[in-house]
Amino acid sequence: MDIASRVRIIASREFSRHIDDVQPETKLVTFGIDYIDIACLAIELQDRLGIELSHAELERLEKPTATVADLIGMVERAKVMA
Repeated sequence: MDIASRVRIIASREFSRHIDDVQPETKLVTFGIDYIDIACLAIELQDRLGIELSHAELERLEKPTATVADLIGMVERAKVMA
């Protein structure tokens, strides 16, 4: 399974959303999440995928323009560095 699919599945579980609602173009703000939700997602991604995400990267996900694609890209970059 590719990273994008794994990220979408993990995010759908963390945000209690159907996988079809977690598309790359979907803005994260549409899930009604806050920084705590993002931090919990980051912990889950780090545990399941063996990556490290920095505080600065997570702050970028708080921007109203941040999308699932941004999250996937962040994880893909972290995976390359792991």
